[in-house]
Amino acid sequence: MTWTIDHLVHFETAVEPTLSPDGRRVVWVRRRVATVDGTERTVSNLWETRLGAEPRQLTRGEATVSNPRFSPDGDTIGFLSNRPLPGHAEPAPGKVQLWLLPAHGGEAHPATRGRRPVLAFAFRDNGRVVLRMSEAPSLWEREREAERDTSKVVDDPHRTPPIRLYELTLASGEIRPLTANRDWIRHFAVSPDGRYVVATADRSLSYGYDARTPPRTLLLDLTSGEERALFSDDRLLPSKLRWSPDARGFYFFDERSHHPRHRVATVNDLYFHELASGETRRLDADWVPGAA
Repeated sequence: MTWTIDHLVHFETAVEPTLSPDGRRVVWVRRRVATVDGTERTVSNLWETRLGAEPRQLTRGEATVSNPRFSPDGDTIGFLSNRPLPGHAEPAPGKVQLWLLPAHGGEAHPATRGRRPVLAFAFRDNGRVVLRMSEAPSLWEREREAERDTSKVVDDPHRTPPIRLYELTLASGEIRPLTANRDWIRHFAVSPDGRYVVATADRSLSYGYDARTPPRTLLLDLTSGEERALFSDDRLLPSKLRWSPDARGFYFFDERSHHPRHRVATVNDLYFHELASGETRRLDADWVPGAA
């Protein structure tokens, strides 16, 4: 068979697998291109694969879903979606919201209904979720909306609202801020015991182009509210944050380059930061050079 552009465009993919706490189920996203109201667009739904069973579709519809995550007890699956809220024909004002689905059967329901999209989330425990969202719309944004001005501001630090962390209590729906930063949190990870959050934040919207003001890394104690800066010498710029199962510390990648300023043609080094000692060490995988 000869592959064409149509084959590539309509190629289905299975992405974003997440393993249940008991290790017996995998929830993943099936992504495809479909024709909706005469327009081709990406459609995705959640599927589940259990040991010894056929894959089972968990969500339906013509919206998109992403970032499936199990709650610590495995009873709930959280995911992000732009599907319409109950009682609405169109997507929610903030478009992407957090939805919760009973893992053992039932209908998904929205956990958030804000005007801002939920950019990312992580379960702190079975009843609380940490959210990454932009600050509420500013007066300038509300004025633009009233004037039906749909132009998008790009890389303007004075017009781009901060991206912060919030905590959602599932029982009450209450959302409270965890950070009051004026910059833009990009990545975060919650420790398995629910006590800490490690996060990286962009201090400049143009660092990817000018490499002048690098991102910062912070450690937030959710119990005391104390926030501590990590790697303040800007030598390490963590990515792919992952906690150890015992919450003793976290792993991350750092892109190493010989260029004096820009991180180009990089090699990913793996590090581990231990909370108790504050020690950060590079982990040598002893890989053979050139091995893939």
